Amino acid sequence: MSGTAESIPENHWRNRGLCAGHPERECWFPEEYSGAAAARAIAICQACPVRVECLEFAIKTRQSEGVWGGTTPYKRRRIVQERRQASRAN
Repeated sequence: MSGTAESIPENHWRNRGLCAGHPERECWFPEEYSGAAAARAIAICQACPVRVECLEFAIKTRQSEGVWGGTTPYKRRRIVQERRQASRAN
């Protein structure tokens, strides 16, 4: 979601996301994640063909703001914690 179109290769997953060029780009960075804007972004993400790539990018790069891959920052922190716990159990 960050970066310019010129700096992202044409076939990059970001360009295939439903958020790319969406008229309501601010809904992916709402002031409150329990509001209608976040819910709208999450709903759009659920149908996105690159949702998994987006989520993994957000986790890998530790995105602390915004809706990425249909998740809020809180949900991503939980995913990271669950993955750490699972790796310790193995």
